[in-house]
Amino acid sequence: MRRLYAYLLDGRIKINNLPSRQTIHYRLKRLSKKKVSKKLKRLFSTLLVIDSSEIRGKKKRLHLLYEAKKKVLLYFEIGNI
Repeated sequence: MRRLYAYLLDGRIKINNLPSRQTIHYRLKRLSKKKVSKKLKRLFSTLLVIDSSEIRGKKKRLHLLYEAKKKVLLYFEIGNI
C-alpha cells in the first residue's frame, strides 16, 4: 500500500476522475483475478493479498494484508462485522 501511495504521489499512476463506488464495485466483479494478479505482480514485483475472515464466536473480522511470495504480514486490523 505504501508503494502504491508513493506511485500515486510520484505520478507513475495517475487518477484523474474517480468513478462512483458502485461503478468500481461493478467493474471489479467483472475482472479476471488471474489478469489482475499478473498486472499487480508486474507493477509491484510481488503479489499482495487481502484477507478478511470472521473470528469464531465473536462479532469481529480479522483483516490482513500480506505479501504472498515472502509470506510476510504487512498490516492487520480487527474490526466489527
